[in-house]
Amino acid sequence: MHELNRQVFIKLGVIPLMMEALDNYSNDVSIVFEVSKLVRTLILDDDVRVPFGKAHDHAKLLVTEGGALKKLVYCMSIYSDNPAVMSDLCTSVARLAVRNEFARR
Repeated sequence: MHELNRQVFIKLGVIPLMMEALDNYSNDVSIVFEVSKLVRTLILDDDVRVPFGKAHDHAKLLVTEGGALKKLVYCMSIYSDNPAVMSDLCTSVARLAVRNEFARR
């Protein structure tokens, strides 16, 4: 419930760092879990203190600038035999696909 914090993280450039971590450490399950969780955190829209959050904007940035959908799906291919990782990654992919244009990618 901290929309301002999410916006600050985005402005400070966390997306490229997250995607670089997936590129370099996709074989490390703990890194994949943390990046997946961070993806979901950045696109939450749960702060009642702000009238309009930027969850959809953050989702768009993650997909268009960070390539998050492709990278998470690639991680799914690596961990296809690990139900816990697959569940986590599927949850993140589903949350990213909230925008119509991303659901078709």
